[in-house]
Amino acid sequence: KTPTSQELPPGSLIIHMGHCSKKQMGIDVRGALGAGSVPLCAVVLFALATSTVALVAPQRARAGRLGFGVALHEAVAYTWLYRPNDTDDVTKEYVKKNAEYALLTRTLPYADQVPPEMFFRYVLPYSHFDEPLDDWRQLFYDKLVDHVKNNSTLEAAAHSVWPVWYRAFDKNLSFKADQTPQIMAPISGTLKHGFASCTGLSIFLANCFRAVGIPARIVGTNEWNRPEKGSHNWVEVW
Repeated sequence: KTPTSQELPPGSLIIHMGHCSKKQMGIDVRGALGAGSVPLCAVVLFALATSTVALVAPQRARAGRLGFGVALHEAVAYTWLYRPNDTDDVTKEYVKKNAEYALLTRTLPYADQVPPEMFFRYVLPYSHFDEPLDDWRQLFYDKLVDHVKNNSTLEAAAHSVWPVWYRAFDKNLSFKADQTPQIMAPISGTLKHGFASCTGLSIFLANCFRAVGIPARIVGTNEWNRPEKGSHNWVEVW
């Protein structure tokens, strides 16, 4: 069941990705996005309400801090403490670089709409599941920042990322079923092959949003409530 806008909290954006037709999903992708057609099935629903999402006034940078009152050492310490897999190949150097590029997004015009707790939980992390470790954040930032740098709101920034994310990396990414867990890593997997199933594409898309400071996470179901079963992942943007 696809939720209606009335069922979503203010500020929500759900992007549903999978192998289905626009007719089946009951929505015109181009009409909803105001952009050209995309190679994926997608449903975008905004909960637009008069109540505003939580806003935190921007703070002036203090000594040793990069953007919006978050210190580099705080971002590094948080990432290291809560890294998803303490047996992977992540190094302190990797974590520091990841934090530095995440903090660069705090200078973007809409950054003051992202509270620190949302930044720590849904922008800063470098992985989502157990996908192989890639050094993706600098590349994703460099490819996408020009598309969002003049946006003043998170909603506008999300709209700017959506039409370009799958073709901003010098190839057109596409959906191909049954590619999990073979293709999950954003660069050495999805970008290298040019395709992935819903999980790999959701990882890639969520990383695109995170790379430019838009909080994003992956959700899903391990089994649909239908005779043919099947699992699915999709992206939520705050």
